[in-house]
Amino acid sequence: MKELARILRPIALWFLRGACACACLLPLSCAFGDEDAVGSLFDDNKDPLFVAVGRDSLGNYSIHASLTGTMWTPNLVPVGEAGTLNFAVYGDGMFMTGGAGATSNFYMSRDGLLWARGSTGGGPSDPGELYDGVYANGRYVVVGSNNDGEAMAYTSLDGLAWANSNLDNRFNGSLYGVTYGNGLFVAVGSQVGDCLVVVSADGILWSGNLRQASSTTLNDVAYGNGIFVAVGVGGMAAVSADGLAWTEDFVIGNDFMSINGITYGRDRFVAVGNMNGFGSGVVYLSYDGLAWTDNVNNGTVTSDFQDAVYCNGYFFAGAVNGNVAYSREGLVWSTSWVNGITVLNGITCRP
Repeated sequence: MKELARILRPIALWFLRGACACACLLPLSCAFGDEDAVGSLFDDNKDPLFVAVGRDSLGNYSIHASLTGTMWTPNLVPVGEAGTLNFAVYGDGMFMTGGAGATSNFYMSRDGLLWARGSTGGGPSDPGELYDGVYANGRYVVVGSNNDGEAMAYTSLDGLAWANSNLDNRFNGSLYGVTYGNGLFVAVGSQVGDCLVVVSADGILWSGNLRQASSTTLNDVAYGNGIFVAVGVGGMAAVSADGLAWTEDFVIGNDFMSINGITYGRDRFVAVGNMNGFGSGVVYLSYDGLAWTDNVNNGTVTSDFQDAVYCNGYFFAGAVNGNVAYSREGLVWSTSWVNGITVLNGITCRP
């Protein structure tokens, strides 16, 4: 009986929250920021929640939520708005997702169901596109490129007031991934002729480029087990113990791969991506960031994996076609489908 109750409770909460969210979204007065009402309505502090983001079939921002990672809401963006969301992050009681669009840099939410637009600010250095973000050391850090095609980073203590960094006019290129470890934010990407690795203690003052010897475009970076692992195009990867000195490039899988996302959990790294030109998702595992398994994707997902996250004892990976794959150990994967999302770029969760 207890086991049955355990199974049915998330399902009951799912339909309850969905109904409440729909009712709340109808009046325009139900706006982001009413923390007391939203918190009591959705019992925020007791249940995990997953958020997947990207773009819908009409080319609009698309945000979806799930209590289990298997059953997902319809699009939660209250008004159709053209653009693509590239990442999602959770920290300090708030979800945040960012990307590219005409009128806003990102959306934010306290409960994962009611979302409002936010902005890092205005001016010529305002980001043309945000690619990744992280919450660590008491602050949010988001990275991407500005309207002039230069790498940029912004930081905020509350997600509302943002400070620009010292990256303006330094690197012609973009930052695609960011993580935190060893007391440092580490962001990776590419610039003209080189890959790009920059580091910062506070998200405002950055040093780099630390990888000018490599021409590889780096898509993402993760920290775990005392090391940073950066991954990118052509299956290329590099490892660093401190974020400053990096190994020579080596290949995960083969050079036909693009490794798009990486995460750490259960004492292992999980890297996901695709085999270029074949539309086939790939998944690799490593305990030290140097020695990697063969592709362990069992063919359940044939589309390109874009992002990976570890949460509540499971790995989750989002694919371009709207599939979400999940696995406890990272070896055998099952899938769910986010109905209404055409391109799924980012996934995160509230533990």
